[in-house]
Amino acid sequence: MHRWLFDGPLRSSTLTPPPGAPEPEITLREIAPGVVHVVNASGGILPAGEAQVAADRASVVSYVLVRDGAGWRVSAFQNTRKTPRG
Repeated sequence: MHRWLFDGPLRSSTLTPPPGAPEPEITLREIAPGVVHVVNASGGILPAGEAQVAADRASVVSYVLVRDGAGWRVSAFQNTRKTPRG
């Protein structure tokens, strides 16, 4: 579904902590043997060629990872942009 994003405008982008961020806010929860839910609440999309994450790209990203013979694979992910409180 999102292949066009990763092959196009998000190609070579990374999920990167913003400048001056504290330790990454990552939580891991095992759902079943070989299945984990990971939430990264401390990053944002850094497009290729840019030096730092723009404030409007700060995100909370949730992954479901499944272990198979080749290692860990992303089974599902969800990305939500952070919005300022107030």
